[in-house]
Amino acid sequence: MKYASDIFSYWIITWFLIYIILRQYNINIPSPKFLIFLGIIINTYTLIKIILNNNPFNYIIKFIIVIIITKLIPFYFVYKDKIKVTDILYSILLFLIYLLYVFIRYQNPLDTLSKSQNRLITNKADSPIITLLNKLF
Repeated sequence: MKYASDIFSYWIITWFLIYIILRQYNINIPSPKFLIFLGIIINTYTLIKIILNNNPFNYIIKFIIVIIITKLIPFYFVYKDKIKVTDILYSILLFLIYLLYVFIRYQNPLDTLSKSQNRLITNKADSPIITLLNKLF
């Protein structure tokens, strides 16, 4: 298992991109703002754990860059959206589909997500974005 927790972030980014594109054509779909906001909270918690785990400064900076790219920039584009009940329901549905995907692919979702979170905190993250940043810096 390489990066199960990141997979959901990419699903959210995909939803965000579809949402932004369709919004340009006045096609309404539920906003991903709720999940992006939750992602910011979870990533902030993870960042604090990364800092408290005495990880190298450059790893902390890379993780902050990931938060900016995957959460803060998308949030900037949807921050004016009001979170509606349908947004929350679609967020829950997407998360349940994600859990089903993790279960089918990796068997135990909680164990898989726990291991993925632990890899982030212990400077062993190997997600595509972190891997790219490692090559650049």
